[in-house]
Amino acid sequence: MPNRLAVSDIKTAVHAIQTRLNRASSVGENWLLYQSDPLDADQCEWYLRETWLLLVDLIERLDHGSFLEAAKTDREACLKDPLASEMGAHELFLTWVGRADSFLSMIEELHLPSETDEESGSDDNLLDVIRNSEYYIASRAIFGWVPCREEDVHQRIDGLLKCTYTDLRKNPPLSKPIKGFIPDSGIPSLKTALEYKFIQTEVEAKAAVDEILADIGGYQSDIYDTIIFVIYEVARLFSERDWNAAVKASKPRAEVRVVILRGPTPTKADREIRSKLRRKRKTGSKARGKGKPKRKET
Repeated sequence: MPNRLAVSDIKTAVHAIQTRLNRASSVGENWLLYQSDPLDADQCEWYLRETWLLLVDLIERLDHGSFLEAAKTDREACLKDPLASEMGAHELFLTWVGRADSFLSMIEELHLPSETDEESGSDDNLLDVIRNSEYYIASRAIFGWVPCREEDVHQRIDGLLKCTYTDLRKNPPLSKPIKGFIPDSGIPSLKTALEYKFIQTEVEAKAAVDEILADIGGYQSDIYDTIIFVIYEVARLFSERDWNAAVKASKPRAEVRVVILRGPTPTKADREIRSKLRRKRKTGSKARGKGKPKRKET
């Protein structure tokens, strides 16, 4: 069960992390530029260790299992080489300052979207969480590759939503099934179903519009009275207003919302990393299966 921290506690933790991260960045930049004062290097290392210790602890308390392992891996790498740097657009920057800032920004977007957004039991808050996930789900720093298929978007967003909406179900059954349509996910407590679409071309976008209109045309359910379609685009095609206008014109029986998320086009390297990790997981699953003892026949 997630440890539901109060917003005030999250703000306090984020402030403590940000203070240390800012200090690490300041003295670290001096070290990168001049490398004249060993004290700068020592202070940078100390502040980075503190930053990552607090950051991983906060992620753990927020029960973000979907990227906790990535944060722990980065923390260990930081401890081994805290002053690692890489080339940005114009100058060098400290690798582990940048990675920590990415995690911290994502936490702020997910948990501190506004001063008044402290309630999590509404459709509006669900929409905010989905919209704020755009940076997180497309982060190579966290996952190693950007989404390449619909299932990547589905898994990453569901992983986030599970932290708050613990009753989220994958491919939930409908009380009055529609031929060819089973929602990707459902949240019974909000009576809301979720459907994901991954779009790369205008042809795919037009096909998705037809699919959505066909799905909602016959939609009826006693469990879910709202459907949210999450459209992940790697090409800038139609605005969220255009999508919602098309849905409204069809006069659906249920409440239907469309959320547009935009991410980078997956590269060949992204697809290769994804395939490599999937093969590794399958191999690991088979190995674990072979290691299970056989049940004795009675």
